[in-house]
Amino acid sequence: MLLLIKAIHIITAILWVGALFAMGRTMLAHRNIEDSDHSSALRDQLGRLEKSIYQSFANPFMMLVFVAGIVMIGMHSGYMKNGWMHIKLLLLIFLLVQHILMKGQMSKMDTDKMPSAKRLKSNILILVILFSAIVFLAVFKTNMDWILFGALLIVELILGLWFIQKK
Repeated sequence: MLLLIKAIHIITAILWVGALFAMGRTMLAHRNIEDSDHSSALRDQLGRLEKSIYQSFANPFMMLVFVAGIVMIGMHSGYMKNGWMHIKLLLLIFLLVQHILMKGQMSKMDTDKMPSAKRLKSNILILVILFSAIVFLAVFKTNMDWILFGALLIVELILGLWFIQKK
């Protein structure tokens, strides 16, 4: 039973973060629409798509991740005795905050307070770093080579900053 819950947890985590990536890319496309005869209709369509991704995918999968995670911890209380789990839960809280911030940014997409393209690109970078760190912690647990882990996060950060600066 624990393996079934773990599989559900992993699948829904991938789908949750995938939905946030899709939402981030859609918001970036929405932000970059040039004014033209068809731009208003395209903005409306992208706005509906953003809301649909958030409501139909990001929120439900996020809730399933939390439910499956709580069930796993309940079934295997030894998880909470490990330091890696505390770090993973802290990173998960940061991921949840990013989820909420992106929802707030989505609601401002058709206003004069629209987030900048750099901010929207940084959302994607934050998701990559947080999700990568969570996966590494979940896979390696206490066998983590912390120097390698830190080096990988630094490489991700450098590549991400390059991506944000790129036009």
